[in-house]
Amino acid sequence: MKFTVNKIFHCWLILTTLLFYPLYSIAENACDCEDPPGGRIKCEDHQVAYCRIKEGKVDGECKTPPESSKTTNELGAWVLSELLQMPIRPENVNRRSEYQKILSEGKYTNPKTGEIIRFELPRSW
Repeated sequence: MKFTVNKIFHCWLILTTLLFYPLYSIAENACDCEDPPGGRIKCEDHQVAYCRIKEGKVDGECKTPPESSKTTNELGAWVLSELLQMPIRPENVNRRSEYQKILSEGKYTNPKTGEIIRFELPRSW
């Protein structure tokens, strides 16, 4: 009797884990940091995860895109503006190959400082 109860409990536990794992895995947006030192920044699903290395240390943050970023190009322009520290218009995102490369790789290297910034766009866009 005891063996049957344990077996049923273990089957229920495995089944529950398998059912809820997909919900857990899409509930966050994560970005891996440059190695060394490595690490991972975890954000809410609707946020952009940023990870930069400053003086050998991880500096990560989660930023919520503005309400005006409803399209892919608007989100891309906002992210590029944050990274490049200059205004980028949505219509320019697809016109410049360097912008497309940054967004597709999820990585920007500042040519002046050598700082590497990795980012992960929200999956909901």
